[in-house]
Amino acid sequence: MEFLDYIAIYGALLSSILAYREWSKDKKRIAIFIKYFVFASRSEIIITNIGHRPITLTDISFAERSAGNHVKGIPRNVYTTGEEDWPFPVTLTDGESLVYKIQGPISGQNLIPTVFDSEGTKYAKYRFIQYNDKFGHVI
Repeated sequence: MEFLDYIAIYGALLSSILAYREWSKDKKRIAIFIKYFVFASRSEIIITNIGHRPITLTDISFAERSAGNHVKGIPRNVYTTGEEDWPFPVTLTDGESLVYKIQGPISGQNLIPTVFDSEGTKYAKYRFIQYNDKFGHVI
């Protein structure tokens, strides 16, 4: 192989990497966290726009993981606190977050949220965070 062949391969590889980077930057992405307050028996769902484009969230649904890893859907009014109106639909810009306080008969460990956007995309990946008032975050 000659020197120009190496330059051509380098150019093609660099072009592919930059194209993928631009494509992934243009994609709408959110992060979902369930923050469980250990001694307060309450939870918060934190939804953050981690992409670079605004995203309109239209709905959220909840499921419960019971004994034996069986999952069943539950009405969302089971987890409303009564302190605030339902915040959906809501538009989140780059880096903006929505904090939704929930209370319910089960701990946040068994709660599975699913968030839907205006394009019909379903976001089901979430991260569970335990929070202790004395020691801070316990992951």
